[in-house]
Amino acid sequence: MRLARVLRMPAGEIAFRGRAEAWKWLDRLAAPLASPARVPAGAHHRLFLEECRTRFFAGATSDDVPRLAARHAPEDVARVLAAADSVCGGRFDLLGYQGLEFGHPVDWQLDPLSGRRTDARHWSRIRPLDALRAGDCKLVWELNRHQWMLALGQAYRISGEERYAAACAGYLGDWLRANAPAVDAVLCSTAIRTRETLARTGVDAPVNYLDRLYDATSGAVIEEINRVGADVETLLVIGHEPTMSSLALGLAAAEDSNNTAAERISTKFPTSAIAVLRTSEPWDQLTLSGAALVGFHVPR
Repeated sequence: MRLARVLRMPAGEIAFRGRAEAWKWLDRLAAPLASPARVPAGAHHRLFLEECRTRFFAGATSDDVPRLAARHAPEDVARVLAAADSVCGGRFDLLGYQGLEFGHPVDWQLDPLSGRRTDARHWSRIRPLDALRAGDCKLVWELNRHQWMLALGQAYRISGEERYAAACAGYLGDWLRANAPAVDAVLCSTAIRTRETLARTGVDAPVNYLDRLYDATSGAVIEEINRVGADVETLLVIGHEPTMSSLALGLAAAEDSNNTAAERISTKFPTSAIAVLRTSEPWDQLTLSGAALVGFHVPR
């Protein structure tokens, strides 16, 4: 039946669908494996409070904003606070549904309407029309887009009440613990800035602070990686530019890596950016071109 449909398609549609399937395959290849992340309680709240003060233009952080909003747009203020209170109580308004509840703590794979859970696998392997297997997976996807967090940020800005910041940080922490890869060990430069970066990640793993990572060559960093124990599965390396970009590109084997990520790294490796690589080699045998670059993430 499917072959008959393909044979009836014009060449342009076949080419379009072929490209779409190819991109799905590449995205699956690049997607990090999910495992629980170890993040200390309370860390996300503190980091949220620190970072939000540096992420917005001056007007957004002006002390006059709450007063002006209450004077000129009281109805909008009430609407924002009501939405934030609902989220704080574990009730979410998504895709036209009001007050959806996903459990406490939130079950990030649950469709609360049917009670079914979407499989924890790549989105391209989920049949969105198979309601008996996945429920309404679009609700799950919408929950995990986190757009509902905007109400928490607005409410915190307007009211200054810490509970909104705490709720936002708490949800982020819950999501990371459920979805982000765990870090088993860290190699970190002894520089103040890299120590601060590590502290802000909230990563709770053994750390080896190394003077050598400051102003190091890629080869020197690889030598330190070669000394990592065999029991470590996921290693986080925090260093400096231009070493980090050179290291990522040097380790990346051209035939197995994400070319788009490599091009972005070649253009710029901003502060706090993360290059994600995978390798099947033991740490003590890792060499140049011994890994695959699967992703490059820049915090926004």
